[in-house]
Amino acid sequence: LDRIRAARRDSAPSIMVGLYSFSSGGGEVMPIRLANALYKKGFGVTVLEFMRGDRNPEVRHLLNTGIPVVSCSDADTLRRYVSDFGIDVFNSHHLSVQNLFSDAFWEGPRPRHVAVTHGLLDTLSRQELSSCLAKVDASTDHWVYGAEKNLVPFESFDLYAADRFSKVP
Repeated sequence: LDRIRAARRDSAPSIMVGLYSFSSGGGEVMPIRLANALYKKGFGVTVLEFMRGDRNPEVRHLLNTGIPVVSCSDADTLRRYVSDFGIDVFNSHHLSVQNLFSDAFWEGPRPRHVAVTHGLLDTLSRQELSSCLAKVDASTDHWVYGAEKNLVPFESFDLYAADRFSKVP
């Protein structure tokens, strides 16, 4: 806890980047690169790893050693981390992490939430999406996506609003 508090930079927002695990894949490497870039720019960054079991040491090694890592898969622990670490912005990169955030912060104050869709939503059935998308979207301030097809689930549930979505160039 002291290491995480020391990593927080008082002049810049404190950001928690949530990823599924340190496993192989673009959905895991992109948040690591983002965390490293934010840290290099002077932001206080903490990485939240949702699922420790799939760890690939080579992927874990990609993260700057100055960035603290915490593991969490339950809403109570996430709320405690966000409070204890003074998190201002939560950035998520997997539907499991987005669900966790929405469960943790369904009511009351919460940090700003910037969610990234890497394409997992595109693979889900309408029934699967109906059980989670509106809930996750309600706790998300802004979405980032990489391909136009990533918008289809939001459009099909009338959740798309241009001012809440940004495409990664």
